[in-house]
Amino acid sequence: MIDSLKNIWQKNLAEFAKKAFIERSICKKNICRKNICGIHLPKSLLQSRGSNLCDDLRSSLYSTFFIHFAKILVAILCACIFASTLSAKSSHSSLRLFIVGDALIHKSVYEDALGQKEQNYENRAESLHYDFAKMLELIAPISKKHDLAFYNQESILGGTHLGLSTYPRFNSPQEFGLNMLRLGFNLVSLANNHTLDRGEAGVRSMLDFWRKMEARNSTLYTTGSFESFKAQQKIQHKILHKNDISYAMLAYTYGTNGIPLPQGKEYLVNIYTKEMLKCDIEAIRAEVDLLIVSIHWGVEYTHTPTKEQREIAKFLASLGVDIVIGNHPHAIQPIERIGDTLVFYALGNFISAQVGLQKRVGLIASVRIDKIQNARKSTSTINPTTKSHHKRVPKRMQRKSKINNRIYKKIPKKIKLRNIRADLVYTYYKHEQKMSDFKVYPFSLLNDELLPNYQSIYKDYIKIISKDWLIIGL
Repeated sequence: MIDSLKNIWQKNLAEFAKKAFIERSICKKNICRKNICGIHLPKSLLQSRGSNLCDDLRSSLYSTFFIHFAKILVAILCACIFASTLSAKSSHSSLRLFIVGDALIHKSVYEDALGQKEQNYENRAESLHYDFAKMLELIAPISKKHDLAFYNQESILGGTHLGLSTYPRFNSPQEFGLNMLRLGFNLVSLANNHTLDRGEAGVRSMLDFWRKMEARNSTLYTTGSFESFKAQQKIQHKILHKNDISYAMLAYTYGTNGIPLPQGKEYLVNIYTKEMLKCDIEAIRAEVDLLIVSIHWGVEYTHTPTKEQREIAKFLASLGVDIVIGNHPHAIQPIERIGDTLVFYALGNFISAQVGLQKRVGLIASVRIDKIQNARKSTSTINPTTKSHHKRVPKRMQRKSKINNRIYKKIPKKIKLRNIRADLVYTYYKHEQKMSDFKVYPFSLLNDELLPNYQSIYKDYIKIISKDWLIIGL
C-alpha cells in the first residue's frame, strides 16, 4: 500500500512539474520555441496564439494540478480506511458464549428417550439406547452458532451399568451427554448437590465417560469433580484457546445434600469456601483472558438471590472473575453487572421433569467476548490484597473499595463483554401423571396449545431478568 502511494505521488508530481516548466518557460520569456522540455510546439500554433498561449497553458496547468491532487487525496483516504480496518481486526479477537441452566434427568425424561437398539443382546442393559435428540432439537440452531456453550450436568452420567435412578439420588444415561456434545455444548459443570448421589463409584463412572469424550473433542472442558488431587490440580489449571482468546473455567457447589465427602478424597467434588475460591482463582486469573466460574448456590424455587449469593458474587467480582454462572434454585433469577463482572444468579432448569411453571421456565443467554490487545490502557476488576502486601503495591495501583473499605490492586482488563442477550425456554411434556413427549422450546416457538397464555407468562418472567443494558432475544 505504501509503495503504491509513493508511485502515484511520483508519477503525478513528474507530470505536474513538466507542465509547470513549460508554462514558466513560455510565460516568463514570452518567446516562441519549437521544442520546450522535449515537447514539440508547432510554429503555426505559436504564431496564431501569441500571448494567449501563456493563459491557456496556465489554465491547463491549474486543472491538471487539481485533478492530480484529487487522485492523490483519494488514494490517501483509501489507504487510511484500509489501515483502520486492518488495525481493528488485529486490535481484538472475539468469541460467542451460549449459556443454559440445569440438566436434571428424571426417570420420566430418560424413559421418554428410551428406544430398543437391537433385540439380540443377551444383556438387556446393553441393548438399551437413549436418544434425547428430539427433545433438544430446537436448541441446536442457537447453540451451534456459538464458539462456547455451557450447561450444568446436575444429575451424574454414571451410565446404565450402575443402574439408572431418579430423585432423590440420580444416575442418568451417558447418551444425554453425547446429545449435548452434538449440540455444541463444550463447557460442562460437574459440581452440584447431586454429584455424590451414587457415591464414589458413580463419580468415577461419570468421569470415565467425560474423559473419553475429552479425548475425542479437544474443545470439551469439564470441571468441578475429579479422580484425584493430581487431576484436580491439573484440570483447575487447564487453559484452552479459541479465536486467539485464552479461557479457563472453575466449578463449585455449596454442598452435596448431606452426603459427606470420603476422608482424604475431597477432590471428588469442589465444595467451596472463600479461601478455596480465592486460592483457585488467584492461581489462574493472570494466565487467561477469560475466566468463568460456575457456582451451585442459593435457595431452591425462588426468583430472588439470597444475601449470601450476593456477597459471594461481589467476592468473585473482586477476584477478577469475568462471568459468574449460578445454578441450583431451579427457577430463574436476575442478571447483574458488578463492575466488569457479569453475574447470572440462576438460569433455572434447562430440562427436567419437575412440576410447576417456575421449574419449567428456564433462562438462556448469549455473550460476545472481545479481547483487548493493549490491556494496560484499561483496568478492569480488582484483586484483594492483604495488609502486609499493601507496601509492595504502588500507590497508583491501589484504591479503596466501597465494600468493607478494603484495599484492592487493579488488574489489567483483558476482555470486554458485549452484546449480552437473554431469553426464555420452556420444558414441554404431556400429562403430569404419566409424562411423555418432552421437548425444550424457545418461547418464540410456543403457542397457546403448547402453553396456554404463553405470551402473558413470557412477559411476567422476562421482567425478572430485564435490564437497560440487556438485549432480550437471541
